[in-house]
Parts: sequence; C-alpha cells; structure tokens
Amino acid sequence: MVNRLLQVDETPLLAGFRKRPGAQAWIGEHVGKWLHAATLAWANTGDPRLRPKLDLVVRELLKTQEADGYLGTYTPETRFGLYRGADWDVWVHKYDLLGLLTYHRYTGSPEALAACRRIGDLLDRTFGPGKKSILSAGTHVGMASTSVL
Repeated sequence: MVNRLLQVDETPLLAGFRKRPGAQAWIGEHVGKWLHAATLAWANTGDPRLRPKLDLVVRELLKTQEADGYLGTYTPETRFGLYRGADWDVWVHKYDLLGLLTYHRYTGSPEALAACRRIGDLLDRTFGPGKKSILSAGTHVGMASTSVL
C-alpha cells in the first residue's frame, strides 16, 4: 500500500474524464481499479493517509459525470461502440462501478451510490432487447463490454 496506492498520482487517473477523450483507449479503467484496491486497503488497514486521497478522487471523478449518467472518457460520437481508439467504454463504466460501489460499501457515501445508479440507468437505457447490442459495444467479440454483466 505505501509503495503503490499512496504514491499514485490522481491527476492522470482523472485526466481522461476531465478532458475527453482520454489519452488512450482504456485510460478510464484505471481510476476504478485504483478506487477498488485503495478502498479495500484502507478498510483493512485503517491507514489515515489513504482516506483523504480516496475522498478526493471520488469527489473529482463524480464532478465529471454527465447528466445522463455517462462516466467515461470518450466524446459523444464515439460512445458505446467499436470505434478506432474508443472501444472500451462499457469496460470503463464497469470499473467505475466496481470502484465506486466498493467505496460506498466502506464509507457509506450516498454520492458514490447515486453515481452508480446513474451509470446503471444509462446502461439499461442503452442496451438490451430493442436497443443497442452490448456485444457491439466492445472489443473481443463483446467480452470487454459484457463483463459488466
């Protein structure tokens, strides 16, 4: 934890959300992975240095969530599809969900839970019978996008 989780610079973790698109196709997954791991580390160690960093990352990430629930790193014309350099959108949302739900579980943050609900609602409005196929929204024949299920 001391050599990795506390040393992570949150600026690159949040950069692709603050200024879309991100620097590379799957840049958005990293913040959720870090939130998940860092929250579990904090919950298991109680290290007081980690909680302020967690709170900051969540607060700044949630500022980037759009009104429709979108919390990814792509521009509107390249969302939820197989676009060159922009085909990991559902995957990113999955890691947002994992990180934010873990944070909510251990902190009780209603803001994190509300953000997760907005993501879920967006995915529900976007994919399913009579809507866009989730298989067509990610790489590896839908493996990346369907992993959110």
